[in-house]
Amino acid sequence: MHIEAISNVQKVASLLAAANLPTADICANSPFSFFGIHSNGELVAAAGIERLSAHSGLLRSVAVKPEFQGQGFATRLVAFCEQWAKHNGINTLYLLTSTASSFFSKQGYRLVPRSEAPADVSNTAQFSSLCPSAASLMQKALQ
Repeated sequence: MHIEAISNVQKVASLLAAANLPTADICANSPFSFFGIHSNGELVAAAGIERLSAHSGLLRSVAVKPEFQGQGFATRLVAFCEQWAKHNGINTLYLLTSTASSFFSKQGYRLVPRSEAPADVSNTAQFSSLCPSAASLMQKALQ
């Protein structure tokens, strides 16, 4: 199974909703780039990048259907998103998570106090209203 760009945001929104991830800001004209993995024509894993500025982005919505977890799909998607971001001039990625800090730490992300979030991060719907205030902010400088 390979990773490809996903243009049908409804499929992404369904997958995210099933994983209890925020979907309120996802619509046909969302400024996000989503990527996914399909199995037999069904979207089983997805991740996205929200460009925040010329050089920073928000990694968001990493989700894998439960029956496909443990197969490395999330790791592959995160690595793919990082490569896509670097190719598109993004050198720093941020993310918010309530449940996967240890997973993202293993991918090289480090915790950042929410009070130190740059304005382009804190102004996103994800940071300001969609994710709980207890969600951890993490950052990775892309090499």
